Order: sequence, then C-alpha cells, then structure tokens
Amino acid sequence: MLTTFLLCNVLIPYGVYHGAARLLHWSDRRVKSPTRHMNEVMAALVLGTTIYFLGGQAESFHPFYAALTSLTTLAHGFVSEFASLQTSLIRLGEWSWQMWTATGTGTTVVLAFAVVHVRFAMMRWGPRVAVGGYLGSFLLLPILLATLTAAVYFLELRTGDGATDDFEMVVGDEERTEMLPREGEEGEDEEEDVEDGESRGGVRTIPPLPIPRAGPVKIKRVLRIHLHHYQIFAYLALFTRFPTIWSRCAAGLALGCMMHGISAYGVDSIFEYEEDRP
Repeated sequence: MLTTFLLCNVLIPYGVYHGAARLLHWSDRRVKSPTRHMNEVMAALVLGTTIYFLGGQAESFHPFYAALTSLTTLAHGFVSEFASLQTSLIRLGEWSWQMWTATGTGTTVVLAFAVVHVRFAMMRWGPRVAVGGYLGSFLLLPILLATLTAAVYFLELRTGDGATDDFEMVVGDEERTEMLPREGEEGEDEEEDVEDGESRGGVRTIPPLPIPRAGPVKIKRVLRIHLHHYQIFAYLALFTRFPTIWSRCAAGLALGCMMHGISAYGVDSIFEYEEDRP
C-alpha cells in the first residue's frame, strides 16, 4: 500500500506537473537539472513516507484522492501563472489584493476542514481524545516547531554564520577623461580661453565616468526565515487520517498543494541566505 500511495501522490503528480509546465510553457517554476530532479524526488518520497505512517494514510488512502492530488497540483500551477499571485510569505507587505483574496479563501477552506476533522475525531475517539490529543497536537506542534526554528535562527546568528561577508572582484576604473574638440570648435574654445584668461591648449575636460573602480566589493549574506507552502500543506496532510469522503478530499487538496511546491520550486529549507549588497 505504501508503494501505491507514493506512486499516486508523489511520483505521478511530479511528472504530471512538469509535463504540463513544458507543454503550456509555464514560467513560475525553477529550471532544474537531472540531478536536481533526482534529489527532490527522493526528498519528496521521504516526506510522503512520513505522511503515510504518521498521518494514518494506510487506513484512509483511496484512489479517489490520488486523482485529486494530481488535479490540485495542476490547478495550483495554472493559478500561479497570474503575475498578481506570484509572491511568497517573506514578501507579505507587498501582497496585492488578489493575493490576499486567494489566501483568505484558502484559509477559510482549511478552517472549515479543520472543524469537520475535529468532529470526526470526536465521533471516533470521544471529546477528551479529540480535543486533548487530536486538536491539541494540531495546535501545539506549530508552536513547538516555531520555537525550535527561532532558537536555531538566533543560535546561527550568535555563531557568526548568520550574516557573513563575502568579497566579489569588480573590474573597472574611474578617471577623468580628456577629449580633443570636434572639428570647427577649436577656434571657439581658444577664443573662450582668451576671454576667460585661461589656456587649456585646445583640450576639453569632461566629468568622471560613473564606472566602479577595480577591486573587491563587500557582499553581506543575511539569514532569513522563509516558510514555504509545501511545508504548510505537508503538515496539514498529517491530520487527514479519516476514511471519509471529506477527509479524503482534504488529503487530496493538501498533498496536491504540497506537490506543487516541490515540483515547481523544490524542497527548500526554511532557512535561506540572501545577498545584501551595499
């Protein structure tokens, strides 16, 4: 069953996305080499295996939501081609109203599915286990993960690796350039020199050209925290463990959004370095 789950929810959506992206010339994706494809498929298989065992997918898996996973991956890729929706959480302050609308709609759907799943948990395990175990772990784990992420971030900064300085060689020069006057202007220049009481010998001097000097340029690499959408939906997929139509729909949607992030961009880390040039 694990092999079927990984085939339907990882390998097929990954291939379907890249086939559609090439056919439809989608631009909102990262160009990957064969080795990059291999590394990310293997990482996606490991992530899918984790979801299968920890998320109880052995009981709830159904071919229906396997098809929904591929359809969601394609739909997410199509929607991401709109320029107003091409942004990320790290640029929250620059979001357009279209992005806010899409995010609000998605959040509403997630909250609705969360309420339905808590109800399923109460029907299956009772209120105490449903609230204290199922809902409690759903809310507590993000807090623990956020605390761990912040601790690692500040530890990285304390070690001095969180903001490093690199040097890049730039070839160029900045000097005052002298040019001979154009034909017919030499006499005029000489007359002006005589009137001004100056002698420039028929040579015109122009301001310095804005070309950088040759030598090293300091580049600062700054550590950022960037939460990717494949990580968010992989976490949500862990809680779609009930063998009901609504839970299977939620699983297909969550796994489809997860596979879009992996297929289009990659299995990126939550910690990223950015260049801060002077």
